Amino acid sequence: MKKILIVQRYEKIGIFNELRDNLDIRLSNYIFKLGYLPILIPTKIKITSFLKQIKPDGILLSGGGNPQKRDLRRSLEMQLLKFSLERKLPVLGICRGAQQMNLFCKGKIQKVENHVRKKHRIFGKIVKKKI
Repeated sequence: MKKILIVQRYEKIGIFNELRDNLDIRLSNYIFKLGYLPILIPTKIKITSFLKQIKPDGILLSGGGNPQKRDLRRSLEMQLLKFSLERKLPVLGICRGAQQMNLFCKGKIQKVENHVRKKHRIFGKIVKKKI
């Protein structure tokens, strides 16, 4: 079974600012139903060691949150995108994840009011990036 790494949301919760990784359970269940093994990546991890052990077949950058916020999740996603280019792994970005891919390729993001549950036209081209 092919292994798909999934990046989760990274949030501070409650008055004690508890740090949590989280993901809608329907997403990992859906990936599993498609015949893949979903592997959730902890946000605060030594990613190089993790990747050597797991040897993923693909990466999924999930949605939720501001992709321009410079935090642990963004750092993790940028490292994974670089890794995916080096290894020629497929990457799927959902909402924030697609925006993160755009930022990685030096694209720009434009704010869209009331974008939730709306269809958006996406324009782009495949670019081979040298590392």
